[in-house]
Amino acid sequence: MYCKIAPWSDSTIHKIQINNKVNAVLEINNLKKNYGKICAVDDLSLRIEEGNVYGILGPNGSGKTTTLSIIMDIIRADQGSFSWFGQVSSVEIKRKIGALIEVPYFYPYLSAEKNLRIIAEIKNVALSNIDRVLQLTHLSERKHTRFDAYSLGMKQRLALAAAMLGDPQVLVLDEPTNGLDPEGIAEVRQIIKIEAAKGKTVILASHILDEVEKVCTHVAVLKKGKLIASGKVKELLDSGEKIIVSATDSDHLQKILSGARFINNIERNNNDFILVLDAPYTAVDINRFTHENGIVLSKLLTQQKSLESQFLELVKQ
Repeated sequence: MYCKIAPWSDSTIHKIQINNKVNAVLEINNLKKNYGKICAVDDLSLRIEEGNVYGILGPNGSGKTTTLSIIMDIIRADQGSFSWFGQVSSVEIKRKIGALIEVPYFYPYLSAEKNLRIIAEIKNVALSNIDRVLQLTHLSERKHTRFDAYSLGMKQRLALAAAMLGDPQVLVLDEPTNGLDPEGIAEVRQIIKIEAAKGKTVILASHILDEVEKVCTHVAVLKKGKLIASGKVKELLDSGEKIIVSATDSDHLQKILSGARFINNIERNNNDFILVLDAPYTAVDINRFTHENGIVLSKLLTQQKSLESQFLELVKQ
């Protein structure tokens, strides 16, 4: 698989170019959706490969839920198209997909188990599958409790259980940790990792950046319905790596660094110089370059940005 991320800039959408031989689970082409004068999704195109855990990030109003609602046929796009497994969406295709979109709805007067029985019958899924998903979501001991007696976090876990009924190939999850305490968030994270380890594709919309960083393999960042960045999580973070250097003679070091063509940006903070390098250069190249130019560094540190800091920089642009 050939992957490349374009250099960061204010005017460039950063996308990964992936060999077409990899199977696409979902392809979104130039989607657009307006609500009156508000453009919720603006010419959005994405390609999600088989086995990806794909995070969709964005502030409120960025179009995350609208996008997921369109690909699940809950609402209709004004323009553009999408396909699942290279085909137009159909009943058979939807059997391969488990979804949790926005607020989960269940019969309040029925127990968790009875609600799941109804959903299993609608999905044409064996009832024996219910115990498996209740166990995965840690609801087995409360399966006979009425839904209206559940806490918000338990309701969210039941919705996740419903999405996993039938062992679908793809999970589409909109804010799956909503309402959960730290322990519940960790449990959902583990469930996603377990499902991904089976080779399943997970599409996850979330505002919890730390969760996306820990769980997702790929990420797309939306702002006002537009795609402003996308790629592998690791490579997006690597592109934000900074090198901090200093030497006894700061002015001479600055002069030497200014002549390095592989340094994209230099900032000075007292005697420290904060560098952003062009790919694929690393701290090793900086150390070699300064040594060859007669400078012995007294400090050489690598500082990697978090996904949160990258995200905040992007949405401020």
